[in-house]
Amino acid sequence: MAHHRAEPAAVETAVTGMSWARAGGNAVLTDDVTTILGRPATTFTTWVEDHRDAFTPD
Repeated sequence: MAHHRAEPAAVETAVTGMSWARAGGNAVLTDDVTTILGRPATTFTTWVEDHRDAFTPD
């Protein structure tokens, strides 16, 4: 960000936020997916495997 001339305060804010998330500050588990979909969430890997054809050229 600094290389692309972002304001120093913006760089500091971004680094602080990323450090907070990396340290687990955003580790919040909810049952929202189950409530909305009526089934448990799946992993991203499962989603990719289930939708591989949508991203594969014919």
